[in-house]
Amino acid sequence: MPIELTDITLSGAQILLSEGWTETSLSIRAGRIVDTGAKALDVTGFQVLPGLVDPHVEVAAAVDDPVARLAALDVWLARAGITTAWIAQDWSLDEGPRSPEYAEAFLEGLNTYQPLTDLDLRARLMVETHMPETAAVMLAAIRRYSVDYVVFGSEIAPPGQLSQRAEAQLRVRSELHAVRLKAAAERRSEVPRHLCRLAEAFDVLGVYYASHADVSAEGRETYSMIGARIAEFPATRSAAATAHAMGDPVVLRATDICRGDGPGRASALELVAANLCTALASGNHAPSLVQAAWTLVDLGVASLPKAWALVSSGPARMLGLRDRGALIPGMRADMIIVEQGSRDISCVIARGRVVFANDSFARRLDGSAPPPHLAAE
Repeated sequence: MPIELTDITLSGAQILLSEGWTETSLSIRAGRIVDTGAKALDVTGFQVLPGLVDPHVEVAAAVDDPVARLAALDVWLARAGITTAWIAQDWSLDEGPRSPEYAEAFLEGLNTYQPLTDLDLRARLMVETHMPETAAVMLAAIRRYSVDYVVFGSEIAPPGQLSQRAEAQLRVRSELHAVRLKAAAERRSEVPRHLCRLAEAFDVLGVYYASHADVSAEGRETYSMIGARIAEFPATRSAAATAHAMGDPVVLRATDICRGDGPGRASALELVAANLCTALASGNHAPSLVQAAWTLVDLGVASLPKAWALVSSGPARMLGLRDRGALIPGMRADMIIVEQGSRDISCVIARGRVVFANDSFARRLDGSAPPPHLAAE
């Protein structure tokens, strides 16, 4: 079981606050940050930063059992410093792991797994807009499993066109999938009213909802007007700028910061530099979240407090979580401890419990060899 830190004070470390580094103590009790703690733990030579909040993390579909997939993801996220994450799951026209049937199985698995982890794992449902016939079933699943984040997207191209993704799918997917694509395209006229009805239902349920990969200012504005206020991965600067002008949050890919942008996409570095980014998401590479924050600092694009806000307080506020993203009394005790100089993650704490520690830091915690599940190697 993870080590619980209770009534303890971390001393000697640099602590990241909104104004920058400060050399002060940080106390933890009952899963929260408090003013003082009875026991002291010397962490001189380390730096403490807020735990990472990831609005879009993907989990490999190689394992059919959703609980087994989540257990593997849990370890990966903890080692990457991610203490809160929205796990991407499709509700699409496709078969297999992207189908509505699998989505319901995934949500059931997540519901089963949540009590077993100290991380805060939630569902991000990517909804195909051209499936009005599944609206009732989808809304029932969202209510049943308390899904709080939905993203609108589509693989249906404008009339007379096929998206590159759809073309690739038609080459390798089943004939049934091709039939579904054609039928969905023929129901295009139903989509606007369908989305408005979903938006009304989401507002009642308290669900945050977003558009995905907007290519134009007009498209982003349309989604914003129906209530999809979050712009996830806008493909153009104009879409991101429109979202920002309307006061809507913008989510970018952390991998684009670390590795460069994909073809045809706006520069993530330029969007961050222009203050057109609210949050970064790791997608299919959890370590990219912390890497992106340090990259922004090293390139001089953002100060450390600003860069870290993009992976902690920014996404937390965007999705309504006011109790994390900062190391101040009253907040959840979600934090990562890195070795000063190397920036290597030595320890990750979620809800006041150590969910990851490397060998040397585990010995610092209990004076003995680390339990196997906490060891880095």
